[in-house]
Amino acid sequence: MNSSKIVLYTIDSRYCSEAKALLKSQGLDFLEIPVVSRDDHNNIKYKYPGVRTFPVIVIDDVWIGGLTNLMQWIQKT
Repeated sequence: MNSSKIVLYTIDSRYCSEAKALLKSQGLDFLEIPVVSRDDHNNIKYKYPGVRTFPVIVIDDVWIGGLTNLMQWIQKT
């Protein structure tokens, strides 16, 4: 079992739902942080420059990208 700390910053979108479902299907624990306000969104963009889409996936305090990057990370672990 992987012991990485996984954080998902999410909005109400298909890709965020797919990322959560993928992690659950793999039995991986994660913390979901809903991004509900413009301030939340701006804070994410400030903390992780380059963010353009959601979900924003952070593993062991490193932003890895979105859903496609998560799939690649799971394949490697």
